[in-house]
Amino acid sequence: MKFPIDTLAIDRNSVAKWRQEYSLPAAPEELWAFNEEITESFYRLISRHLKTELGELLLIKLKMPKEYGLFLGGQRLLSLLKERGDEPVWSSKAETFEILRSPPATAGEVRIKAASPGFQLLKRKIRNIVYEIRVNGCPCYILNASYDGLPLWNIQPRLESMAYSAKKDSSFRFADQEVILSGAGKCVIPASLEREIIELTEEILGELKSICEKFRVNLDKDLVGFLTKYTIGQLEKAARFRDSITKHLAGRKIHLLAASLSSDFARALALVTHANGGKVTSFNHGNDTFSDRDLRMEMSIADEFCTYTKGSVELLRTRPAHLHPDFSPNRPELSSLDIDTYRNLWEKSQKSPLPEKIRRVMVMGFPFDPVLVTNFGIPDTAFLHLEMKLMESLQKAGFEVLYKEHPESCCPGLPAESLGIRVVTGRLEESAPEADAFVFAYSYSSIFPWTLCLNKPVALIDTMPVHRHHRPEIEELLKRRCALIKVTHDERNCFAYDEAALLSYLQAKPGPPDDVLVKKYMFP
Repeated sequence: MKFPIDTLAIDRNSVAKWRQEYSLPAAPEELWAFNEEITESFYRLISRHLKTELGELLLIKLKMPKEYGLFLGGQRLLSLLKERGDEPVWSSKAETFEILRSPPATAGEVRIKAASPGFQLLKRKIRNIVYEIRVNGCPCYILNASYDGLPLWNIQPRLESMAYSAKKDSSFRFADQEVILSGAGKCVIPASLEREIIELTEEILGELKSICEKFRVNLDKDLVGFLTKYTIGQLEKAARFRDSITKHLAGRKIHLLAASLSSDFARALALVTHANGGKVTSFNHGNDTFSDRDLRMEMSIADEFCTYTKGSVELLRTRPAHLHPDFSPNRPELSSLDIDTYRNLWEKSQKSPLPEKIRRVMVMGFPFDPVLVTNFGIPDTAFLHLEMKLMESLQKAGFEVLYKEHPESCCPGLPAESLGIRVVTGRLEESAPEADAFVFAYSYSSIFPWTLCLNKPVALIDTMPVHRHHRPEIEELLKRRCALIKVTHDERNCFAYDEAALLSYLQAKPGPPDDVLVKKYMFP
């Protein structure tokens, strides 16, 4: 039987047949565990190389285990499917699986973008000045683009980082990657470092081979060759980024604001900022104020970590250490932005009457992406299958269902069209008034905490509790504010949830939402 790997590979004329036949070759938590083991192994490797040049390169490439997870998680999925006699098929946009089909000898090589010609670079700098005037809201911003004597640079001018500079009554300069890395392609890596990178690559591949043996994943020589080239290329890229930034800053001390430290550029700039004696401030993001999600990406490198409210700062101070073992001794100062966004939303929402009865339910869509099919180890199709089962159940119970499509979804309309469900696009602020209640099929959505501040019922089918972990006291408060539906898997290894509990919640007369969670952790 053919098994579509990504959502784009599903025949839209045979969706009903696909749903009926769909099953996973292993339980979702088993698929997830493989990717998690790769990540933790990589982090342990970093701890062994801390305070060395190689450790610095590994810190820059902190997202590399995610890439390994895509390739090796994909390879594991293919092996499991073939073991049970399925024929895996995928779309041309599923790049990871295109490479796994036949790993090319050069595909792992990393190319650094060539420097822009001088005139183009000048135009870019002029455009950046115009952008800086706009985001700072002042043509004379340069006179105030500093704090505590350090020039203030902002990598991603977003809500959180802009709130920080506003709180400090400061403007900022935009740290443009293209300008700062304009010389990265010309940086020459010393032969001694090249040799060390090759040795480190052998160590990394040894770890990956051990994990693959444990989970019975076949690593043929072509895939090993690809991963070897990929690893060397990524580590050399990190070295070139670091050296290019070092030359650009030329020893200057800056105060760097990074809304997220997830990119290679952001982390390399942060490390050079440290080396020059500057300061790095990073931020919580995704509206996350009360979960214990993995923050090691930021905590391992920032001097200051800002979250939304004082309540969420206290949670950060008491994070369970066993959830995400530290690989770095770095301990950033924790501070609050005192953002009043959620309080304002709550107070505005209280002016709208509660629905007397829930008639229209909005289901929040998953960000289906053919490139990131196995980002969590679990293929996207498992979430598609759950969404369709969920919406059909709601329809049969008499609810009008709206499907809020994720703006980054690669398959517009697919989960809803075969069920005759209306698809809602655009900003949630505009479409939220149409719904009497909201249902989420995964907790990682940045919109989930936002909806808790509305005067409407919310339900969470918690498919990935390990991703946004809620400690017991938070879980109890969450249950008071919304329906928290636990997830298991059925005999076909598909996501299974307590359908009766969800329907009972939505069929009950809505009462005033409990406000303890939002007031304690989401209000300034």
